Amino acid sequence: MTSALSAEGLHTYYGKSHILHGVSLDVAEGKITALLGRNGAGKTTALRTIMGLWRASQGKIMLDAGNAAPARDGNTIFEEVERDGIGVVSQKYLPGTRLVRAFNTLNYKIFESEANRPDPKLAVPIAGDGPEAVQVAAGLVRDAGFDPVVVGKLVDAKRFQRGTPGYGQNVTAAEFRQKLSLTP
Repeated sequence: MTSALSAEGLHTYYGKSHILHGVSLDVAEGKITALLGRNGAGKTTALRTIMGLWRASQGKIMLDAGNAAPARDGNTIFEEVERDGIGVVSQKYLPGTRLVRAFNTLNYKIFESEANRPDPKLAVPIAGDGPEAVQVAAGLVRDAGFDPVVVGKLVDAKRFQRGTPGYGQNVTAAEFRQKLSLTP
């Protein structure tokens, strides 16, 4: 089964406390995955690490679909994202990963209802620094039933983060490219 999101061997520290000890997670394409555990087990830390809001000291994450929200993440991270862009900030907290931004522009209910619709497919913008990682992400987007639109490098992910014209666009790839003045 193809993974839509994969995290492998994550180790995360909060100060000097070692919170995540080699956590791995595979979210299968088209499946719902729940992360369960008692209070203090590391569920929130795992999700924040996967979303790129906290830095993993070890491990790989290939797809970053999260957005910074001040109520959840605090104003410091949110302001850093507003200033520097979500792709740059995510990479800062995930050094050494082959990071690609995707699936962060629309509500999951839209992705659920629009997956594999007849052509023209719904656009999913992606951005990443590594061509191979971007190709893998584009394949995942296609496999999920959408049309990938490569916006550029991680620095360009700012063009489709919250509060920008590329965010929240329930449109086709051609329409999305036109909105952001991207070449086909």
